[in-house]
Amino acid sequence: MDDATFEAQKRRISCLADKWRDLLWLSHWRVIDHWERVCHKADTEDVRKTAETCTQWEYMRADVTWYLPVVAMLPDEEVEELVIHELLHMVVAEMAKGKHDQHEERVVTHLSRALNAMMKVDKGEDDATHQERHGDQGGDG
Repeated sequence: MDDATFEAQKRRISCLADKWRDLLWLSHWRVIDHWERVCHKADTEDVRKTAETCTQWEYMRADVTWYLPVVAMLPDEEVEELVIHELLHMVVAEMAKGKHDQHEERVVTHLSRALNAMMKVDKGEDDATHQERHGDQGGDG
């Protein structure tokens, strides 16, 4: 990854992280972002890590590592959801029972998708677009 792309991806994430730290009331946390030029494999061989968050929730501190080569391949919508996802780890970290709690991961994924969708509705996505993307989920009226 060349320097220009590296800096562009850092700015892309930083702008979204600033926005969402405010929206999620995390501005008072001490967050250190780490920027990686190298991709690492996740727990499954076919998936590359895009980011990871390590929290010290009791001190309201977090380190977020962003794997920029993977981030660079993502469309803006997915990057925003990724930023929300990583920040939400700070919110729910104290509920985790183990080093990497799959329940935490599922909750954070659900909440990040819901918040991202809510922001789209605020920006004017109509019901037809929502149903097209998510299918008719039942109900008669």
